[in-house]
Amino acid sequence: MKGICFIEPLFHLTVQLIKKQTRRIMKPQPDVIRSINMVLGNAPDYELSEKPWTPEPTYHFLMHEGKYLKPRYKVGEIVYLKEPYALLKQSEIVDVAYKYGYPNNLIDNISRWKSNVIPNIHEIKWKNKLFMPERAARYFIKITGVRAELLQDISEEDCLKEGIKIGRCGNENHWMKAFYAPGDNQPYMTARSAYEELINRINGKGTWNLNPYVWVYDFELTTSKI
Repeated sequence: MKGICFIEPLFHLTVQLIKKQTRRIMKPQPDVIRSINMVLGNAPDYELSEKPWTPEPTYHFLMHEGKYLKPRYKVGEIVYLKEPYALLKQSEIVDVAYKYGYPNNLIDNISRWKSNVIPNIHEIKWKNKLFMPERAARYFIKITGVRAELLQDISEEDCLKEGIKIGRCGNENHWMKAFYAPGDNQPYMTARSAYEELINRINGKGTWNLNPYVWVYDFELTTSKI
């Protein structure tokens, strides 16, 4: 089973059923868009959202140096969420602790752990989430949609699915609707502006202006590994 990483604020929004979409920059970037008539088959396992296309009906493939680009995840695939974790041992009992939400994530095992012996969060050597194995995971998502598009093609609606929050700014005399990137208190007038700040924070300053092609994954939280 494949895993996927989110920064901590987006991890929490995913678990809270608020974040339902994620964009991943294509590596490498496509250099050719190839169209093939449907009767020839070989349909790609994603949609290319840029339109209009002519002639129709056709399949559209993204390519790089003569090779077809394919998304990492497919529709229907179950993916586990990676997060910093640690193995805590008391006597013969070993529990998995998770940095996101520690120590509350041990609550189910509290009868086996006295509160005064649960290690302080600053004393735990957390394992890098990039190397978290499936067997240690506690959350899973199911991919429900895959498409390809340019980063700046994101809609206001999709920004909310990405985790952008709706709020307000101003004072008691004049409140205005505002949008916020997770983990940031800076208000923005549009959800796209807030998402621009978020994607630049995740992938590096200037990412938005580069406007790369991205894989867009829709997903839902699931308790099933199958």
